[in-house]
Amino acid sequence: MESFTSSSTLTPRSNSASLPLKDFPYLQRLERLQSAYPALKSLLNKLRNQQDEGRRLVAKRYSDSGLHGGSPGRCAIITFKGDDADHEVFYSAEDLKKYFTKTSDDYASPNGENAEADENGVSSPRRRLFILEDMDPPMVDILGQELRINPVIFSEQTNTWNSTDSQSVPFRSLASLRSPKTLFTLRYYEIRTLDDEDSVRTDKNQMTHAVNRRKIERWRDVDLPSVEPDKRHALVRRAMSFWTSEDNENLEPNSSWDALILVDPPMDSCADCALHNGQKHPRDKSEKQVTLEGKPSPICTASCLMLEDPNPYKTRKDLWASRGWNVAPGQIHEVRHNSTPYHGGCVSLVRPSLTNDIGVANLALMENHRHTASPLDELLFHMTKCKQPRLNAKTLDTPVNSAFYMLNFIAHHWAHQIDLIAYGVGNGEWFADDHEAVFESRPSLKEWKAELAQVSLATKDINYMRRQLSRFDRALTLNMERVGVKVHQAINEDLPPALRNAQEDFLTIASRLGPLRERVDDLTAIANEVASLRAAFKSIQDGEQSLRLSLFAAIIFPLTLIASMLSMSDTYLPGREHFWVFWAASIPLALVVGILMLGFRRPEKEARRLWQHHVSPKLASTRLAKQQRKTLAHENV
Repeated sequence: MESFTSSSTLTPRSNSASLPLKDFPYLQRLERLQSAYPALKSLLNKLRNQQDEGRRLVAKRYSDSGLHGGSPGRCAIITFKGDDADHEVFYSAEDLKKYFTKTSDDYASPNGENAEADENGVSSPRRRLFILEDMDPPMVDILGQELRINPVIFSEQTNTWNSTDSQSVPFRSLASLRSPKTLFTLRYYEIRTLDDEDSVRTDKNQMTHAVNRRKIERWRDVDLPSVEPDKRHALVRRAMSFWTSEDNENLEPNSSWDALILVDPPMDSCADCALHNGQKHPRDKSEKQVTLEGKPSPICTASCLMLEDPNPYKTRKDLWASRGWNVAPGQIHEVRHNSTPYHGGCVSLVRPSLTNDIGVANLALMENHRHTASPLDELLFHMTKCKQPRLNAKTLDTPVNSAFYMLNFIAHHWAHQIDLIAYGVGNGEWFADDHEAVFESRPSLKEWKAELAQVSLATKDINYMRRQLSRFDRALTLNMERVGVKVHQAINEDLPPALRNAQEDFLTIASRLGPLRERVDDLTAIANEVASLRAAFKSIQDGEQSLRLSLFAAIIFPLTLIASMLSMSDTYLPGREHFWVFWAASIPLALVVGILMLGFRRPEKEARRLWQHHVSPKLASTRLAKQQRKTLAHENV
């Protein structure tokens, strides 16, 4: 599970803390289906666990601030009518329930419950798209019960982990048992730029401030001596889901339909957080200063905050063991994430055009600043404000086309991900140049250890990048499977435009991710070779030091030998008349041995070199001179 506690041992909880299901008919049905679909267990555990400290903090923050009417999440309903789309936003389960009660009464007609009657009593198809932000249990129950939603979509929306343990049960149905026209969940990573790089750390478990919490983790660049470190970034594991009834896969013209999109709540910055993010922060801070700057300000809302452990973990084992949804009081607290959207968030999802009135009108809307990090707000803006007559016409009879902007939103985040990876890989390819091992340098043992530590740290960052790219590839492959395409497979032109464009986008992203993975694999091999090469150079230097000691011993050896030989007679002892013989014999012998060892490490090779370059040319010139003298004497005769 993607949550955490402050210790490796989870605190047991009683079932009395669970949400009672007597007033939630949809969740009751899910409880009965757990044995048939084990993945529903984790969904129910998350929705029912009211005593979880993170859930308590989230509920209290919304209640105290009054944001969204005091309850987590929102539900927007977009109703498509011809070329237009109207919307309503509900901030509580009570208001959502009233909406369904009202619509079931107002829209009843002889043509069925899905027909909408206008003021003249003429019925027309009712086409609605529900967008649910976060996973507030009462809203989940109401939508599931009223729309008869496949529970798999809720289970998949809650699961974004890469790997946890063998007891976790992710749901991944067979491709033949699902259709991208009716059901899919896509994963992506939201990149956050850390203006204060200590806000997201590698030794803490940190999650988004929501009911359906998401893991926040640091993206680790490869730091090099010759390159000034850039701003740090964090990754938030996100997911979006789409559902419509299986009956809507091939609709007749002028039919009614309902669809659902599940999104995550955004991360935002209040005025105090924006002021803090705009300042320059030192890279090395004390633990006390980090805690002080992460403390929420009085005007901070839920979107400014994240949940984290109060203390860092000393080992990766402890960090890994900190999972589980049963978080006890005091084991988790709220802090500011102090981050901004990467490149300002997702770019506008409407193609810029100045060649027609509709394009000009859409561009005029883009001139106004809006919250591009919120999936719900972005989808509402593009579906209800921007004019796309062709798309709206194709959405009326094909519900999956209502996910057009959702799919574009996800693809843009993947494009940002590719840009960040390309920067990290390009930066890391200077690794070998910055950590070059040279014979001329003779570092001390302390300097050598410091350099090797830098190489080891950079190698660790490269290995982290390699593991992350493997996870990215897995998530991208899963996304492609969900929209009905595989790598190196042609785009299915018979699919609706939303799915057809998604296939094209994901295939393009996959083609860009593949070469980056290969470059990172090459970097891993280079990093290992550089570390081995530096160790080999150190061994050579140590060997040279050993050789010097051997030379010293070789020079001392003649003195020891002569002393041993002369000690057999008393006349050669120190102070006797023949003591001078020791010095007369040992000093010349030591000089000869030293010269031979230092200057002639390989005597036979050195002798050959001297003969070829010195002795032999002189002998040859002497013979030539004699021959010339003989020839001259003969000519004189």
